[in-house]
Amino acid sequence: MFVDMMFPGYQGLAAGPGLSRARQQYEQESCADRAAFGENDPRTQLSKHNLAEALTDSDPAEAERLHRELLAFRERAFGPENTRTAITLNSLGSLCRKRGALEEAEALLRRALAVREAAPGEAFDAAVTRDELACVLQAAGRKDEARAVRLRAGTQGLICSHAPCSKTAGQAGAPLKECARCHAIWYCSPACQRADWTANHRAVCCP
Repeated sequence: MFVDMMFPGYQGLAAGPGLSRARQQYEQESCADRAAFGENDPRTQLSKHNLAEALTDSDPAEAERLHRELLAFRERAFGPENTRTAITLNSLGSLCRKRGALEEAEALLRRALAVREAAPGEAFDAAVTRDELACVLQAAGRKDEARAVRLRAGTQGLICSHAPCSKTAGQAGAPLKECARCHAIWYCSPACQRADWTANHRAVCCP
């Protein structure tokens, strides 16, 4: 049985032989769980989550389909305000942002954020969702709102906005530094800023 791949910055598996093997493994796990426990058992749905996360970059349409099925299940099984439901809301919101469905992405991420900010022990996951929501707002040209969302928990609630990193200031060992051009996004190092500029931020950064 696999566990939720909840760690920040998880980007899915890159295309290639590794992806094919991993996808086959997740699919076999899902089929085995379905046969053993039934389609609506949480263990079967957990395997579906892990497959969807693995496909995030290589097959986003299939990842989105799986996450939508999983969201319906988790809302029914655990309720709309459960942290497990928030995991799927966050994943689905991220996928919607990447394909340009900004209104739906914002709605999903605001739901996830409300759950995570209210739940004990979810401070880091809330920071991850705030950063994802801010990316949506900045892509929509709402820079000031993006800055405000990232700062909702103060500077100690920030994470590095280069997704594979996602360090807090405490983890980085120094305060995060904001983009000198837009002042709406923060990084732990020049290396992370350069990497995210090429991959994401250049398209939305404005004074």
